[in-house]
Formats: sequence, C-alpha cells, structure tokens
Amino acid sequence: MATMEDSKVQHFRTLKSDFGRCFKGDTYCWLRFLLFDHLPFVDLTNPDFNGHNLLNELEDSGLISPTNVKLLLEIAQLSELRSTKELVIQYMKDNNGQDRPDTYLSSYRKQMFKALRLVNPDTFRRVIAYYRLTRYNFSNIWDAVVVLELNQILAHDPDKIKSFALLLNEKERYILLGKDLPSEQFEKLKVEEQKTKLLKPVIDRMELIVDSTGGTLHLKDEDITLEIQPGAIEEGKTVKISLENILEETDMPVFHSLESIISPIVKCGPKGTIFHKPCLLSFPHNAVNEEFWEFTLLFQKCSQDKWKKLTESNEKD
Repeated sequence: MATMEDSKVQHFRTLKSDFGRCFKGDTYCWLRFLLFDHLPFVDLTNPDFNGHNLLNELEDSGLISPTNVKLLLEIAQLSELRSTKELVIQYMKDNNGQDRPDTYLSSYRKQMFKALRLVNPDTFRRVIAYYRLTRYNFSNIWDAVVVLELNQILAHDPDKIKSFALLLNEKERYILLGKDLPSEQFEKLKVEEQKTKLLKPVIDRMELIVDSTGGTLHLKDEDITLEIQPGAIEEGKTVKISLENILEETDMPVFHSLESIISPIVKCGPKGTIFHKPCLLSFPHNAVNEEFWEFTLLFQKCSQDKWKKLTESNEKD
C-alpha cells in the first residue's frame, strides 16, 4: 500500500524528469551555467548527462528535495521558460507551498545570465578574441564564460566584471552592472570602451642582438621571457633574436574536447639558429588548481609545419 510519503517522492521524481526535459540544446547550456556554483565541472561537462541527470546530482548534493524546490523555482523564473515555471509552481501548490526564503543563485550569476541572454554573434566573437579562446571551438557564449570562470579569469570581482562588461553592447552591459548604475559611471564606461578598441591586436614583440655573452628578451604584457645563456652563441658571432607573442588566430590544434590553450602562443626567431647551450623560454599559464591539469607543450619549427607535442625524444628540435 502506497503511503503519502511515497506519493510525494514519486511526484518529486516526475517533477525532476519533466523539468529536466525542458532544457535542451541552447537552454541546456543555460542550465549548466546557472548550476556552475553548485555542481562539479566534471558533471556539468559530462557528455552523457542531460537536464534530468543534473537535477539528480542536485538532489544528491542536498540542494533540492521533495520538500525544497526553491532552486528550481529560481531557475524557472530566470529562464522564463513558461513550462518550467508552471511545473514548479504547481508542485509547490500540491506540497503545501514550500514557503522558503532561501536564495541559491548569487546576484552575480543572475545578472550575468540576464546579460548573456542578449549577447549577439558580434559580442560573442569579441569575447572569444579578447580572452583568446579561439581554439576551444565554442559554439555559444555560455560555455565560454564557464571556462573563464573555471580559470578565475572571470569571477564576482569588480575589476574582472568591468573588463568583461566593456566587451558587451550597451544594453547587455547595463544589465550586467545593474540598473542602479549612476549615469556618470555608465558614461565613463562608454568612453573607456571607445579608447580600448579591444579587438584590435597590438604588436607584442621585441628583438635583441645577442653575442657569445648571452642576453635576455622580455615581453612585459604577458611576462614572457627568453634567456640565452653565455656560450649559447658561437664566439665572434652575433644573432638578432626575436621574441613575439602571437595575438592573432592560429591553427594550434585541440586534440580533445576538454583540452584548452591556457598560455600565450610564443614565436622565437630566426628560424634555424644554432645554440651551443640550452636557452630558457618561460611564460605564464592561467590554469587554477594545477593538480587537476595535465600539461602538454606543442611546438612547430615554422608556420607551415604541423604542431607537434614536445617530448623527451624531440625536445632538442
């Protein structure tokens, strides 16, 4: 004989199933974005998961339950998908209202979600270019922003939000920064946007004539350094060494959907230079929690060559 508790559990299961099915394609990306603060990245990017699976993970984490669907209501209200809102409201009515004051989604995530829903293809391309995300092959702004957040390039931080806001159109920016933004501050942002011209790449390159005493080249913008130790250049010879940060799109491959380019792409010249001692090339990366990453270096001898993974067998190339 089924009890009232059994009936409530079954009702909740039905809600999860029906609610999860409402998020498909682009709207599934919405759901993953909204749950970024609540579920592990490995769950959000699981190719075998759908909306129902994510809700099951929420239940396992104690964020939703038969007596608490406030998070689902917040998602439904933000997404403005009529079917989801009707599902949750009806469920709450059938289960004594569930009048809970809890708020699960941060104001930052809510405002970012509202702004991203308005992003057009031009804005999307600006974001990809500015943050050098070309090789991810993103098809939508949602996944791009999630990766920026994963690496703490974008976060609930005023300076990081401001930098991101400058890439948006006026209406998108206004929503992200809040409706109560003073008009003079908003106008200041518009002036800054005109000054920065974020899509225009600047040349980040230097040259240095190096002899047998060695030398160091350093690009300040990205903190890229090439150290040539004494004795690397043959005695009596000089070589004009170049160091360049490649700012435009490249054909560097990504071999797996979970791989990404997390460092500058550096070009050294001239091609064919022979060094008699090893040189040290150093540059930063933006990976957070390094223990969760497996790092791979790629190289090519010239722009016409294919990219290769750097291994012990070819490191002298």
